[in-house]
Amino acid sequence: MKVLALYNKIFMFVVVVLLTTTGTAIAQTPHPILRYFTGSVLDDQVRLSWAIFGGSSCEGIIIQRSIDGVVFETIGDIAGICGSPDADVPYTFTDESPLQNQINYYRLELGSQGYSTPVSVNFVLLNDQGYNLRLNSGQKSVSIVFPNTGRDIADVELFDIMGRRIHYNQTSESYTTIPLTSLPAGIYIFRISSNEKLISGKFYSPG
Repeated sequence: MKVLALYNKIFMFVVVVLLTTTGTAIAQTPHPILRYFTGSVLDDQVRLSWAIFGGSSCEGIIIQRSIDGVVFETIGDIAGICGSPDADVPYTFTDESPLQNQINYYRLELGSQGYSTPVSVNFVLLNDQGYNLRLNSGQKSVSIVFPNTGRDIADVELFDIMGRRIHYNQTSESYTTIPLTSLPAGIYIFRISSNEKLISGKFYSPG
């Protein structure tokens, strides 16, 4: 009986794992006929990339954008039959006028097969030094946006005015957030280094 109970527990554990894994895989699929659907910032534009599985097709593709992920407007289209019976077919679309300093949501209408899962792109204009810096509400942290299209590991360092390093972290994103709650008022210098470039700047924290 003890052996049977143990087998039952193992069986239930396997079932739970399989259900969890399957649910995760479905949630990450942009659409049954899409191999992938991504968006990235390229200079002052947003580039969308996707591919239709070989053996799948649709009649026309409509590209849509939204500021809240709920209400979308059409910003472009690709007419005709899309896809191929033999191989994956990649597509790209460039949004030349994304909404500045906010998140842009994009989705595809794939003919009569419905909509893709939306992708979000945080489009923030960078200054002449190649970054965008913003003190968050309550002055408790500072957010820095910088170019990292290759998703390289970037080293983020913060120094006080005496040159002492007081914060360090790494990120593969194109932004980082540095906590300021324990720092006294004063001028601070940040440095972000990756394979793409070295970015540095300074800001005043009110403490």
